[in-house]
Amino acid sequence: MRLLALAVVMQLAGCAIFKGPDQPAGDTAGGGDGGAIADGGTADGGTTGDGGGGGDGGGDGGTTGDGGGDGGTTGDGGGDGGSDPLCDGVVHQPAATDECVYSRIHCGETVTGNTSQGTTLYDYYDYLAWYCLNRRDGNAWKAPERVYEFEAPEAGIVEFTLYSPCAEMDLRALRWDWWDSDGDCPTEDSTLAVNCEVDDGNGDTSVVTVDASKGNHYLVFVDGVDGAEDNFQLTVTCD
Repeated sequence: MRLLALAVVMQLAGCAIFKGPDQPAGDTAGGGDGGAIADGGTADGGTTGDGGGGGDGGGDGGTTGDGGGDGGTTGDGGGDGGSDPLCDGVVHQPAATDECVYSRIHCGETVTGNTSQGTTLYDYYDYLAWYCLNRRDGNAWKAPERVYEFEAPEAGIVEFTLYSPCAEMDLRALRWDWWDSDGDCPTEDSTLAVNCEVDDGNGDTSVVTVDASKGNHYLVFVDGVDGAEDNFQLTVTCD
């Protein structure tokens, strides 16, 4: 009897040991911990991925590149600082061929000169008498002037162009046939000196145009403004 009871007890104990599979899965602590480890690994991996934010730092480096572009602006400024080669040094010329005329000029010719070596015969009152003023006041033409003589080889339009980037100068063309025939220079009292053209603008380039007949003579005046004395170029174009 005692043996039978002992066998029953052992059988019941064996059933308790092997009934684990019937328990709910949530009661298995080891499995739960394993899930936590899996979750943690995913989270840690994501954090490492966020470290890619270092790429944004590279974008900031691009700002340095923009700074290099600003340096290019400095280079542009250097270009603006350049001067016209015509203004380098002083153009030296021989003496004038006449009291009032420096030399003759011809169609298609460009001459380079300097007013500082010119004459001082003409001023506001002469230009006023010849109806050859522009909008400047009476003190504008106290500087020396260069005067050239031109004879029209044919009838047509003649254009005189003055390029004066070094200082402000005015350009005039006066019809005056008596310098060639009699050697006379015009004066304030010369009543025949009334056919005159003047450039009325400002800037580096002045242009005067005349409608000439064959054999007409003109005196072309390059006169510094407000005491200006510097280099210039004068070009004659005939159509």
